[in-house]
Amino acid sequence: MTSISSLAGSVRPQLLSVAETLGPPTSNKPALTLNLPGAGVSASISLEGLNALAASARGAVQTVKHDVNQVIDGAQAGLTAIGHQLDAGVTEVSNALSSAADAVGDVVGYGATAVSVALDALA
Repeated sequence: MTSISSLAGSVRPQLLSVAETLGPPTSNKPALTLNLPGAGVSASISLEGLNALAASARGAVQTVKHDVNQVIDGAQAGLTAIGHQLDAGVTEVSNALSSAADAVGDVVGYGATAVSVALDALA
């Protein structure tokens, strides 16, 4: 079962792979360039790199989806197990109460019989 904390860890290697794949764009290939001089940002990525990024993003989404489904399946299994334990506990309590009620009924019955015998003896 995959825990929620491992979801980010499962995506990280894919992102590192994308960074290696992208590398700097070659001068003879079309590229997308982003320049924000005021913010000190300048980035350039080749279209080939964009395709690799998109493919990796799809893979990362599928991995996260799979991991989330595993977490959900584990939670459902845990809740089912808790439900079974609660059912068993309720059954045990019910049986104990039934036995106690039977015992009280027996004691009351014996007491009534004893009183009846005593009254018959006095009569």
